[in-house]
Amino acid sequence: MNFPKSHIVTGIILLYSFCYSTDYHISILGIPVVEIEMIEHPADSITYITTTTGIFDYIWSTQNSYGTKFLPHSYTMEQYTKVINQTDRHGQISIEYNEKQRELYINDASIKVNEAPQNIFTMLTQIRKKDYREMDAEWFPLFHEGDWYRSRFLFIDTVSVEVNGNQLLCDHYRFDIEKSKELHIKFLPADYFSDHIASPEAVRQIWVQNSGENRQIIKAQVSVYGITLTAMIQNHHFTASK
Repeated sequence: MNFPKSHIVTGIILLYSFCYSTDYHISILGIPVVEIEMIEHPADSITYITTTTGIFDYIWSTQNSYGTKFLPHSYTMEQYTKVINQTDRHGQISIEYNEKQRELYINDASIKVNEAPQNIFTMLTQIRKKDYREMDAEWFPLFHEGDWYRSRFLFIDTVSVEVNGNQLLCDHYRFDIEKSKELHIKFLPADYFSDHIASPEAVRQIWVQNSGENRQIIKAQVSVYGITLTAMIQNHHFTASK
């Protein structure tokens, strides 16, 4: 059974009257494999919808949704919902963080936490919204797939990235994720993105628009097990670097 995109995100869109949408294509060796739609309410929420494309959609059909609501000033993860609709895996899981009680609620379970949690998507939002000097080399507690990690961005350099024939100045980072504590929480359904993005074997890099009011991630790469996946922005309007 396939979940139409409209069914996955309708609840989120109805809550907000003004959202941005940004599209990305993921490729392997130049072959498109996945399309990503990022739907953002700038103040406090973001949703990524991933859909396989081309021949990969026949081999391994996928349409997943990852929605995060965060506290506006700290980017602390407040709610997270993952909806998985892959050829071999289906279902959803929800997390809620109670800042006053310092507890995470995962479906029917709860755990005490010592630090306000981030997730992958709040980290990616922060690196777009903050000055790099606020983020560079600083470790943040990351809750991912039922375990604790720590994560940071390391600033590498500022370079020009070609987008649709134009050159755009971007800040280039390495995105480090290290497991810090295993909680052994059963976190189902599993999915391929969540399984591998935090792998200790993975090398993660991102290129973020250097300036502008609504800076975007222009390019991202994950290399793991000898395979490199590259995500490139498709519909972002910008002023090309001179």
